[in-house]
Amino acid sequence: MSLMFLADGVLSPLSSGASPLEAFAGAAVGIMVLFLLLGVAIWVYIALAHMAIARRAGQNDSISGLSWVLGFGPLLIAYILSGMHWWPWLLMLITFLLLYLGFALVLFSPVLGVLFIILSVIGFLVFGVYSIIWMCKMFKAVGRSIWFALLLVILTVVGYPLAFLGAYIQIFVLSLIGLLIVLAAGILYLVFIGIAAWGSRGQARAPAAAKPAARKK
Repeated sequence: MSLMFLADGVLSPLSSGASPLEAFAGAAVGIMVLFLLLGVAIWVYIALAHMAIARRAGQNDSISGLSWVLGFGPLLIAYILSGMHWWPWLLMLITFLLLYLGFALVLFSPVLGVLFIILSVIGFLVFGVYSIIWMCKMFKAVGRSIWFALLLVILTVVGYPLAFLGAYIQIFVLSLIGLLIVLAAGILYLVFIGIAAWGSRGQARAPAAAKPAARKK
């Protein structure tokens, strides 16, 4: 029903004799609302999935509720389930500070500003590596393969450079392939977290029966 309402909002200016500018504005507003609703729906789905993953891994409601933290919720769940140290978060904070200082200083001291920006890029890369490790451990905590995370990383690392390279050398097909790879990574991410959250549990292997100890004569 809501989709029909949005479609009517997009198409009605075109069929009511409105000026081209009004028609364009109406269509743009309708498309923006549609994308906003889609974004909210995806965010709710991701939060619910990570909440279920945390509960499946044995966390209480106060921990699983962190999945609703806007922007960082899923990463917080992955970090907690990994059981690793907290210092990468401190690195991330320092990295943001270096980035802001770099852009602020580049007008007054270009060398120092560029140095801070380079250090912030290195910090982001290190934090990204730890984020991948956290995600691998998160999937492993609920009995899923670490390839759920690694495949997403591979597709993303391949897709974005192809898209930017195609745009730089002005080859549309190459950019389209890169964007499709990135889109596939996004869809697979939604599928994988859904499987990890609500998929059937893998059957645990029964421990091998212990052999009876040989009696001493």
